[in-house]
Amino acid sequence: MKSVRLLAFLFFASCGAALAQSSQNETVTLNLTDVFDVQLEAVGNGNVFTFNDPGTYETGTVNSGATRLKVRSNRDWKIMVSTATDYFQKGGVDSGMPSGILAAKPSSGSTFLPLSLSPAQLTTGGRGDATGNNTFTVDYEAKPGFAYEGGMYTIVVQYTVSQQ
Repeated sequence: MKSVRLLAFLFFASCGAALAQSSQNETVTLNLTDVFDVQLEAVGNGNVFTFNDPGTYETGTVNSGATRLKVRSNRDWKIMVSTATDYFQKGGVDSGMPSGILAAKPSSGSTFLPLSLSPAQLTTGGRGDATGNNTFTVDYEAKPGFAYEGGMYTIVVQYTVSQQ
């Protein structure tokens, strides 16, 4: 009987050794920072205006869908728009034509914002990549009036994305 018990003990001991295992755990950390990115694409000649008749000088003209913005962010965001200078440049110098001659709005919006050095909120959106509501177009409106002589006038428009 002792030998049967010994055999049984050895059998179960060897089965237990075959099933024995060891495990270790490791913690993995993802260090995510807040990310805000805006990409700008001019659409065709949307950022170029040509004024060649009195009607457009007086009433202005709109370039619809002039620029496309694509936002990527892991936070809810807002886009601010401003100009780099107070005045349009002509030949590399201030022309006296104020930046407010130019206005912008999201194409889906209804109110144009006159542009200036002071940033104005253009639109807002939610976290995500540059798809769906995080890609949109901007309309420009320019109303120069009759106070400025013919020539090429330029101004830099700045778009800044930040947390809502």
